[in-house]
Amino acid sequence: MNRRTFIQALALSGIGSVLVAESFARGFVGLFDRLASPEYSGIEHSSVDWKPLGKELDFGQIDVYKEKKHIDRVSLVRFNPKHNQIRVFNSFRDSKVGNAYTIEEWQRKTSASVLINSAQYMADPFWYPCALMVCDGKRVGPTKNKAVSGMLVAEPKNEERKASLLDFRYDSNNFSDYQQGVQHWPILLDRSGEIRVGKSDWQANRTAVAECRDGSMLFLTTEGGFFTLHNLGRFLKEANLEIKTAMPMDGGYEAEMLVRTDGFSYTTYGQFETQGRRFDISIPNARCPIPSVIGVFPR
Repeated sequence: MNRRTFIQALALSGIGSVLVAESFARGFVGLFDRLASPEYSGIEHSSVDWKPLGKELDFGQIDVYKEKKHIDRVSLVRFNPKHNQIRVFNSFRDSKVGNAYTIEEWQRKTSASVLINSAQYMADPFWYPCALMVCDGKRVGPTKNKAVSGMLVAEPKNEERKASLLDFRYDSNNFSDYQQGVQHWPILLDRSGEIRVGKSDWQANRTAVAECRDGSMLFLTTEGGFFTLHNLGRFLKEANLEIKTAMPMDGGYEAEMLVRTDGFSYTTYGQFETQGRRFDISIPNARCPIPSVIGVFPR
């Protein structure tokens, strides 16, 4: 079984519908049931209205329009790593086979304030990471993957800077001092402003991590499936978010975000994916279990 067939079967096994934040997305379930064309033209977006959730931890959303039609929404969590800790969780290290959980099950297991899905994984062996992860100092997954272009790192042993997004074109790939990490590919947007992924018509829900120029971190997930990877890089460049470097996590059905803080609750699951404009394999109300997540916790 190839990976996409495997993941489709997982997504279809979910029960229930997508949950939405009461104060931000009420009334928008089903809004993105038809994908706009992938051409990046006539694109406009709203500004971000940040909602404080904790000490230098904020949630916001950006509505995206194509020729005045609402086509997608980007949900963002912005946080200062000095006051909010990143931890990486992967179920494969628990056994030789591993397991997968919905993002809500992951939250119950970890008690994280914020969770997003992590990097890609294999169907054979089940749940094995495609690239290296570091979970509380323990390395999980292959030591090398030629496709890797960057790494989210956090919790160094001796450095004051608590988290960063390394771009291996510019930064050393020495991450031995970090207790948490996720390697992936490609770099969407780099510090020179270059979008480092080619154009395509492959649209899907997207998740990405980013480091901002002021040292804050961004986790983001789309509720709809308009963006190709290239177009997401272009959007992040134009959205006035002061992003230094951005890198995607797994996309499609696995693109998920959960936020649980006092007085605020938000969950979104990926439902959209195409393999070219003529092959739409989107699954309404999909809830795909995932073997790894990245969490944010107050210090």
